Amino acid sequence: MIINHLPKRFKSSESIGYNTIVHFKLTGNDGGEFTIKIEDAECFFYNGLVGTPKCVIMAKDKDYEAIEKGKLNALIATGNGQIKVSNKIELFSFQQRFYGLLSSKWTY
Repeated sequence: MIINHLPKRFKSSESIGYNTIVHFKLTGNDGGEFTIKIEDAECFFYNGLVGTPKCVIMAKDKDYEAIEKGKLNALIATGNGQIKVSNKIELFSFQQRFYGLLSSKWTY
């Protein structure tokens, strides 16, 4: 699953003083529940939901992957309900801590 790559794309130097927990709830054959925790400029990936999230992202696995690969616009997907975000302000801050998160700048 593409979400497993997030820690490799983490910008630790831009995350000093920023702490968060984000839960991902992805449905579909390649889906699951995942947690990304940022603490003390380190990024941790967990299978399952760990801790109290500041943001929850819900989507179909294929939609999330399409967004990550730049094949589906994240703003459009959020607007039409393909991806649901509990705290858009936190998501904006969170995504800035990664190379290419929710954009087409990252290649696989």
